[in-house]
Amino acid sequence: ERYPDGGIYKGQFSNDSRSGLGLYLFATGQRYYGEWMDGVRHGDGVEINSAGERFATRFDRGKRMSRIVESDINRRDLLHLMGRVEATVRAAQTQADTARKEGRQLGMLQRMLSSV
Repeated sequence: ERYPDGGIYKGQFSNDSRSGLGLYLFATGQRYYGEWMDGVRHGDGVEINSAGERFATRFDRGKRMSRIVESDINRRDLLHLMGRVEATVRAAQTQADTARKEGRQLGMLQRMLSSV
C-alpha cells in the first residue's frame, strides 16, 4: 500500500491499520523492517538508511526508544528479524493474491448464475 509521503508498506494489517510485522520503504530510500501497532512502529525493528547502514531499533507507539549500530550488536539477530519480516510480507502477499483470485472466481460464478 502506498502512502501520501511516497512510502510503501508491505506486511500485516489489523482493522485497516499497519499491525504485526511489516516492511516500510520510505521515499528517501530508507527501510524499516519490524513490528507495528495501530499504524505506527512499535516494538523491535531494523532500520536501513539510504547509505545501507543497519541499525537495531526499538519503538514505543511511534517514538524511537533506542537505536544501535549494527557493529555493536549480533548481526545474526538483525538478519533473523529481517528474514521473519520478509517471510511475513510474502505470506501476506500470497493471502492477498489468493483472496483476489477467489474474488474473481466468485464474481465469475455469480455472473454465470445471473445469466441462467
